[in-house]
Amino acid sequence: MRVLIYVEPHPIRNSQTIFKDVARHFLPLLAGSTADFDVRMYATRALLGAIGDEGLAGVENRLIRASPAEEALFARHRCDWETEGIPAWLSLMAGGDVAEDYVGVLRRVWSEFPYDIIVHWGENGAVTKFIEERPVTRIAMELGCTRAPFLETVFMDPFGTNGSAIVPRLSVDDLRGIVGDNPMSAAEALYGYSANLEALPYEQQFLPLAGGDWSTRILGATQKIAFLPLQLHDDANLLRFSKYETVEEVVLDVVPKLAAAGYLTVIKTHPSAKHRHNSQAAFSLARAALRPWADDVVWLDATKGVYNNAQLAALADLVVTVNSSVGFESLYYDKVVSVLGDAVYKPAGLFPDLEEAISGSFDLAAYRHGIGLLRRFMFGGYMVSDTVRGDFPAFQSIAVTIDAARRGDDGDAVAIAKRMYQTFSLAREHQARARMVSGGSVPGSSEFGVPVLPAARPHAIESRSAEFSRTEFTGPARRLLALIGAADGDSFRNALRTAFADPETAEKYGRAAGIVDETFYLTTHSDVAKAAMDPVRHWARYGLREGRKPRRGLNIGSVEQLVDELVSAAEPLFAGIPDFLDFPLNPDAEARRQTSLAAIRGGLGTRGHKVAVVAHMYYCDLVPELLVSLANIPEGFDLVVTMPDWGNRQIAESVRAVYPNALLYPVVNRGRDIGPFLDVLPAVLEHDYDAILHLQTKAGYFHAGRLRRDLGELWRGEALDALLGSPERVAAILDAFRTDPAVHEVGPQPHYVSLAKYPYHDRGELGKSLLGATPAEGFFAGTMFWARPNVLRPLVEQGALTLTSFAEETGANDGALAHLVERLFGHAALADGGVIIGAPVDPAEPLVTDLQPLAVTIHEHMEAALAAKLAARKARARGALAW
Repeated sequence: MRVLIYVEPHPIRNSQTIFKDVARHFLPLLAGSTADFDVRMYATRALLGAIGDEGLAGVENRLIRASPAEEALFARHRCDWETEGIPAWLSLMAGGDVAEDYVGVLRRVWSEFPYDIIVHWGENGAVTKFIEERPVTRIAMELGCTRAPFLETVFMDPFGTNGSAIVPRLSVDDLRGIVGDNPMSAAEALYGYSANLEALPYEQQFLPLAGGDWSTRILGATQKIAFLPLQLHDDANLLRFSKYETVEEVVLDVVPKLAAAGYLTVIKTHPSAKHRHNSQAAFSLARAALRPWADDVVWLDATKGVYNNAQLAALADLVVTVNSSVGFESLYYDKVVSVLGDAVYKPAGLFPDLEEAISGSFDLAAYRHGIGLLRRFMFGGYMVSDTVRGDFPAFQSIAVTIDAARRGDDGDAVAIAKRMYQTFSLAREHQARARMVSGGSVPGSSEFGVPVLPAARPHAIESRSAEFSRTEFTGPARRLLALIGAADGDSFRNALRTAFADPETAEKYGRAAGIVDETFYLTTHSDVAKAAMDPVRHWARYGLREGRKPRRGLNIGSVEQLVDELVSAAEPLFAGIPDFLDFPLNPDAEARRQTSLAAIRGGLGTRGHKVAVVAHMYYCDLVPELLVSLANIPEGFDLVVTMPDWGNRQIAESVRAVYPNALLYPVVNRGRDIGPFLDVLPAVLEHDYDAILHLQTKAGYFHAGRLRRDLGELWRGEALDALLGSPERVAAILDAFRTDPAVHEVGPQPHYVSLAKYPYHDRGELGKSLLGATPAEGFFAGTMFWARPNVLRPLVEQGALTLTSFAEETGANDGALAHLVERLFGHAALADGGVIIGAPVDPAEPLVTDLQPLAVTIHEHMEAALAAKLAARKARARGALAW
């Protein structure tokens, strides 16, 4: 089989080297070429010269160079791009007069190298005309409609690109038949078809917008939001596959209609315009034309700032595009998308037109089912990794399949699409499932939890947050104060300097303070273990000055640093204030916080309910799941919803639609779900509630540096089933609180973990100071539980824990104050002879009064529970088949 890679010779934008990088990606195919799959490349002298002899080394004999007559032809087509060049390019793409000139080139090359397949980049009418006269299969290629942090893709199409490609030739019913009416969910797309193992496209949609007037306008909007990404003014997709001729025509068609319907339209220009002055000018004209609607538009100039499409799509109620890849990427989030032109991802009858999208006069359920079918086909049988251009075996396999389908099905788009899907989908979906569980490999990125070691001295000091540092050093500072008896910070500092300057006293103080975890020290510093040295003695005499970590999380590089940390941790003890820092908000954020808390204080207890619910609804896509679960509470309750202070309109609307009296607290991202909970807890404690329920939209589950979506969903599902699985389960929990004063907390039985396995990182010092020396056996991992409100009072009264006790979110998976307080909830429940009860995941089972901490780690439990769930699903499937 002979394959020609035809690198476009026409001077697009007056350049014959515009496809230089495209050609460079294909060169490995020439190097891997065989007698059975012979690959050659046709290109102009200018393009090959731009690649250079070094880049072409080893493939010279597989290059077909343009003849002198052809070079002269290409030169004649060089002209002013804006006035003559664009019309000529459109003629070439449409198979017009200009295309005739290039058909002769394809004939000449075929006479010397009778190729079976021609591969070209972008739309090409000359190829369309040529394959009508020769038995040649076309494989049109172009960048796919997903970019990083989604999968980096291309497509290989037997018909053409964009509106000429195979998908626009299909209907939704065709897709249903091709994929077996098996839609792909948005979650499967996000977690199986992202470019990294953390599934950043999911997290990015919830990141707060960068500051500025534009973000204030978006976040302060009370009307619906439409997102309109613009394409370049000379984009082939715009000019060839839409009714528009200019960007100005696009915005003047779309924005007035959206404005009349009450939408705020967020317009983002194309970032590549920074390299194209004519596109910048076109965008300026379009913006000027929108002056009458300036109050209804937020204009984002992507040449002057970086704007995240995932954030903008997530905030939008409607995405409008001519045919940009952003339109398809928005389907990762189940967004309603109106595609105004023809697109490579637009089958007949799927996307609503603009009027339908604005009015809602389309079948939303059918639309969502249809985009699930489209996702299944696009990922399973159509788009491929962009690495295929340099992967000879993968390229050969796909090219041979397309050629066989094209020749066997005689141009039947449905039959060809079905053949492609059946051939490719099994392997691709298997790979996607593997990515969803264990992520993809990215060399050098620490993706398996193993850090990339810096080029630094062996015992380099690690950075940490002030919040983390304070909780680490409070216990040692307290013990040393008791030993030294210092009355103030200066005397404490002087005593410590003197003590740690002397090795023998340093060893004595190190033991008294409990600074060294002997097992950790010997395990981490193998040379000390090999020498059979006492770990505390070695640290006091040598390790302290060498910067060796005495225990996990405690980083000390010198005597002076140790003294500074201990004195800083002791300052609250001298002043009689809590053992942790305060991280004030800026004045505006603090004013909003106080206004919200006052509204919550005024709204609670007004309806005589005896149950309060505080739900942290951070992930808007999971809000409906929590709202459905809350319906199982068999009596009236007061609901406080804490939520991000940005992009929360859709969350608020969802909550208000079901619980119109809910009290909403938009809050900065501090302390994850725990910081907001502690902030509203004093208002709850002002009323005589029998029980309080704390929930969150838990999505993340990290293990060994990888995000496990499947286990995150399982964790959330188990917690909701245990706490709210049925009205009878909730009634049993409330009855336990009302009939037995000793019952202080009820949580998911399998999530009650041992403090021996998951200890306090401050050795329990904060818990002892606030809650006494009650033996705390465990706590509910995930912070979803029912509690008797008064048992939590010490946390916010003696401890004065509030939102500002937490530093800005850093993404740490353990060790921050939020994780310390998570453990304190269990400690608080056991104080004063309290009892903790477990709620089994199966709501039909009775509550467990003799609750014991989980015997295995939470991860081991989750893996076993997931395996059991999958086994049960397979057993049901077998039973159904047998029946």
